[in-house]
Amino acid sequence: IGVLLGVAVLIVVISVMSGFDNEWRSRILGFNAHLKVYNPDLSSMTNYPALLKGITNHPQVVGATPFISDEVVMQTEQSVDDSNFAPGYLDGIDPETLSNVTVLPASIKQGNFDVSDKGILVGIDLAQHLHVQVGDRLLVYSGSTLKKEWRASRQTNAEIRAPAEFTVRGIFDVGFPAYNSTHVVASLESAARALQMPDDAVTGIEVKLRDEFQADKVAAELQAALRVPLRLVTWREESPDIFGAL
Repeated sequence: IGVLLGVAVLIVVISVMSGFDNEWRSRILGFNAHLKVYNPDLSSMTNYPALLKGITNHPQVVGATPFISDEVVMQTEQSVDDSNFAPGYLDGIDPETLSNVTVLPASIKQGNFDVSDKGILVGIDLAQHLHVQVGDRLLVYSGSTLKKEWRASRQTNAEIRAPAEFTVRGIFDVGFPAYNSTHVVASLESAARALQMPDDAVTGIEVKLRDEFQADKVAAELQAALRVPLRLVTWREESPDIFGAL
């Protein structure tokens, strides 16, 4: 009986910990890419169409998509409990290629996966905090631009530009509260205008691999094959604290 109980406890503990590890990693990597490609100085990337072609030629790459991401402040017309402001991130995406990289298109709980014509998608926790529903208006202020204009307004009394206006088309739940409570998603074009970026520029490229544990090897091979200076960040480097603890 003692041997039986000892072996049973060991099997249960190992199974629980392995399952927790796999579930946690799959949830994080469900909406986060296995590999992200940036310019070395993290500046806007304008040559991404050629890079996309070179990246997708690698046999380990399942899909690749350009993205834009930056800090923003969001405001809604609702003023329940003074919670009509919230900081977060605006993500610009390409709807045609996003499904090859993340689970976001299949994670819409209310409304539709629609970012056309100033449409925006909001995380379910953020939607509850801002008290917004499908069809509501959402104002988005660029965080970096807002800081510059606020400093300029103190010195020259210049007016601060009006925020970008979006319509909530969908509310998503990717199974990870840290993402659901801080991110809104728009098209590449709308995000670029809201963040005052050039129309042909993106932040970087997200890449999904057949085997996420080959990310370091694939990053080195892509760096050599693309023959341009780039900064490639793997999923382990993106969230070192979380995956280090696991």
